Amino acid sequence: MHIFQVPDDKQDMNYQCPTCGFIENTPPEEETSLKPGTILKDRYVIGTVIGVGGFGITYRTWDQVLESMVCVKEFFPQGLAVRTQEATVSALTSKGTDSFEHGRSRFLKEARSLAKFNADPGTVTIHDFFEENGTAYIVMEYLEGCNMKEYAKQNGGIIPYDMLLKMADSVCDVLEKVHSVGLIHRDISPDNIFFCKNGLFKLIDFGAVKQSAFGDGHSATVILKHGYAPIEQYSQSGNVGPWTDIYSVGATLYKLASGIKPPEAVNRVTEDTLVPLDQVNPSLPKSFSRAVMRALAVQVGDRLQSVTDFKQALHSEGETAQETVALDPDSPEYIQMNQQLQSVQMNQPSFIPQQPAYSYDNNQAYNSASSYTNGPGEKSEKSGKKMNILIAVLGVLLVGMIVAIVILLRGKGDNDKVSEATESVTEAETEAVDDTDTSTEAETEAVDDTDTLAETTTEATTELTTEATTEATTTASAADDNEYRERFGIDASSVENYDQNLNPDEYIYYDSGIGDFKFSYPAKLFNDIKFDDSSSTTVYGENVQTVDLTGSDGAEFIYSVYRRTDGKSISDFTDQINDYEHGSNYNLSDIVVGADDDHGRIVLAGTMDAAGEKMIYDLVTIKGDYIYRMACITRAYANEDERIKCSYITENAYRMCGFSGSTDQPRSYEEFVAGQ
Repeated sequence: MHIFQVPDDKQDMNYQCPTCGFIENTPPEEETSLKPGTILKDRYVIGTVIGVGGFGITYRTWDQVLESMVCVKEFFPQGLAVRTQEATVSALTSKGTDSFEHGRSRFLKEARSLAKFNADPGTVTIHDFFEENGTAYIVMEYLEGCNMKEYAKQNGGIIPYDMLLKMADSVCDVLEKVHSVGLIHRDISPDNIFFCKNGLFKLIDFGAVKQSAFGDGHSATVILKHGYAPIEQYSQSGNVGPWTDIYSVGATLYKLASGIKPPEAVNRVTEDTLVPLDQVNPSLPKSFSRAVMRALAVQVGDRLQSVTDFKQALHSEGETAQETVALDPDSPEYIQMNQQLQSVQMNQPSFIPQQPAYSYDNNQAYNSASSYTNGPGEKSEKSGKKMNILIAVLGVLLVGMIVAIVILLRGKGDNDKVSEATESVTEAETEAVDDTDTSTEAETEAVDDTDTLAETTTEATTELTTEATTEATTTASAADDNEYRERFGIDASSVENYDQNLNPDEYIYYDSGIGDFKFSYPAKLFNDIKFDDSSSTTVYGENVQTVDLTGSDGAEFIYSVYRRTDGKSISDFTDQINDYEHGSNYNLSDIVVGADDDHGRIVLAGTMDAAGEKMIYDLVTIKGDYIYRMACITRAYANEDERIKCSYITENAYRMCGFSGSTDQPRSYEEFVAGQ
């Protein structure tokens, strides 16, 4: 009995199929999916939905000719397609027809390419592909098992090393062949690696696959999984290649080996918080951990460039893993380790030693401060003592510097308190340096002397230094906060209230003097502000000035101006920023997206989070060498009255913004409501 063959005596009942569990008369699981029982090509009976991805819908299907279960994937790009009738698929808008047709053509072209790998045990066998219902379909073997995301969830979240290596080998073997014909997968993650019941690993869902070497006049659609996609995938014109898939495989291995998904690549550009894998899971071989970290390098040039090299690096001989020793759960060591792991899982890697940036040389050696320790017999006892002398001298010098800082902070009145300590430090520095050239016995005495002096000096200065530094830091921070609040008219004690911000005449005008970076804002909506004029690099460019106004209940207006550093045309850069904005938020609607020779403009609206708890109105203007941005963020509307007030305040911010391009004057609230 196949999956939809219902006995004659049970046609009118909610009969449950013993093969697949489908209950007769159950509606489609997805609104956009085909109705169960639909027959394609007079052969394939569509069943229940297995999964929905960025490019298509996959169904459990019965092949009436071979009388066996298969999988059918339907080309249905999310956000670009619509099912106009019971089965027919078409472009969502007439404007998107060319893109839809191009995608459908490429879908079938890549099915032909992938069918060449049918003999490879690491790929899914392609049985058939065809066009019907205005779209395209690929028929594949039906797999029994589960993907690695589900497998990890069922097995404690972390996969053993032996299994990880076997999985990595299988995926790399497939990618070597796929890359050799100019294809890039672009969507590798734990849920796209399938662990079959027979023990094989298969790389699935090639829906995001892209021709890497041959241009065809169409921009690549940006479909990605945050945490697994490298930086170049956030742009339609990004430099994708084998290194793109290598990053995703590295991210997948990191997640399965640690239980922690890597931060988004775009966020790692300015501040890389990715904890080295061997610190999160020290039981792994060092060579394996190093290879994964090299694969996860943010910049393309710092990554391994071929899957062959990556696979070799995963297997390269090196330091063995630390032996795993069972600890007493009540022991201090166990408690500390548990706290560290919790810190990592909460994205608070406070336990990580402060080290130089990680770098890799040509022989894949991992260089950091900790890698310069020496094994037994590598240093003489005397040289070790000289190092201790040097450390002691440096310690005394540091104390001297602290004292000098204290003098500056505390002023003339405190000079008398630390002058004696300062003179002692100077003497200690001279004596310690002289002692480094004496005999071993003298060196030991010098160390003792400097230790004693440092201890004495510490007693004289620690209390004063701590008090002065804490006081100075607190005072400076408070002064900055107060200065910016006063400068921007923000009352720290105010409570977010939309009703108090409905009169645009009371908005405060700000002109930075930088290009068109000027705007008016509802000051009474906020009780805090962050002002940033550091030249940090972001996906938009080099930050020139950012004004971030925040309220007590979630309202936030962010105004920023950046200096362009990308070197792209205005049109290409506009597309790049538009792709990034869509990738960073949820359910955004395009209001305006366009560019000419010297000007680009993007206006988007939607939600910032999957739960829809924060709304965003996002404006980006690219003009000459500057990028301007205004992001108006509010909490989700509690009722219609609140929606109207939020919309009105946002309209005012747009109309009174110097880089919005608006020539409309602000309306009164009554006029706005009347026009709703």
